[in-house]
Amino acid sequence: MKRIGLIAGITVAIIALLVLVVERQRRAAAPSMEIGEALAAMGVTEGGGAAEDFDLETLTGESRTLADYEGKVVFLNFWASWCAPCVEEMPAMQMLADRFEDDGLRVVAVNVRERRETASDVVEELGLEFTVLLDTNGEAMSSYNVRGLPTTIIIDREGQVVGTKLGYHPWDEPETLEAFAALLQQV
Repeated sequence: MKRIGLIAGITVAIIALLVLVVERQRRAAAPSMEIGEALAAMGVTEGGGAAEDFDLETLTGESRTLADYEGKVVFLNFWASWCAPCVEEMPAMQMLADRFEDDGLRVVAVNVRERRETASDVVEELGLEFTVLLDTNGEAMSSYNVRGLPTTIIIDREGQVVGTKLGYHPWDEPETLEAFAALLQQV
């Protein structure tokens, strides 16, 4: 009889422990904020509709399209080397790329209307490792209705525009990182 009681007690303890573990995982997986709250924390204006496709070259001459990032959240940033806020926010963008790559984020910076060498110099100087594309004629910029630099467009895993941020943002601030983590769980 004592043995059955001991086995029952151990079983109950194991079940209670499993329930605790599952509850902790559920809480950890639950986003800390809704999509609208996350976007607001980053100063991003909510968007909508399908993202425009593009076919642009990387700094090494390879072709990239939006479809290459299917199933990933794309942080699409339009920039130029003469734009001081653009260059200033790039190290923080690299931090985002490093921190959230395993969560499906892809940072893609689109250099607008500059020579390959000019963009390459900035990338090399800052030690950037995310993808940089060249929009030499401004077509991608126009298709996304970019009116100022920097402009960042966040695209969800299904190719829909989640939101747009016009202007500089310190992407590595703790509140922004928390917002990005919540956003990635939901889009």
